[in-house]
Amino acid sequence: MTLVLTRRVALAVSSASAVGSGRARAAARQAIRIGVLTDLNRPNSNGTGERSITATKLAALLLTIPDMHGIGLTTARGLLLTEAWYWHVNDRTAAFAKCYAPRMTGKTPNMLWAGGFSAITHTLKATQAMGVDKAKASRKALIAQMKAMPVEDEAYGKGSIRADGRVMNPMYLF
Repeated sequence: MTLVLTRRVALAVSSASAVGSGRARAAARQAIRIGVLTDLNRPNSNGTGERSITATKLAALLLTIPDMHGIGLTTARGLLLTEAWYWHVNDRTAAFAKCYAPRMTGKTPNMLWAGGFSAITHTLKATQAMGVDKAKASRKALIAQMKAMPVEDEAYGKGSIRADGRVMNPMYLF
């Protein structure tokens, strides 16, 4: 089962676990906790307690499919991960992967490679739209052109760039 996870949903889940009624807190215990493990020297670091690592279902925020192959299927069993792009989500991504894989010794692309392709493609389209000389003269003008244009490429499809420079696209929970 694939769930689409947005930043707003992730924040809603985390705020429901922090504040809310007893029912919301009980539901949050069953929810997937998304966060960063920074200090394992806390009281629950021994693996006991309701908020311990063993009592929590973790979702890795930056773990790609090649990483899963690297750690092995036995270790990765049951682990959840988030991806902004997966090679077989739909026909467009499958076609992109089929075109891209032969250039990468048969390996299917992951979200980092697809994101790089998307960023470079959009930058080149903006440079073409405003002219190479203008783009070289002013990086600020190039960025303004990139924000003004819709993002559309073979990897991610249609999207947009917010005023703060972030590209908006869905995140998938696998």
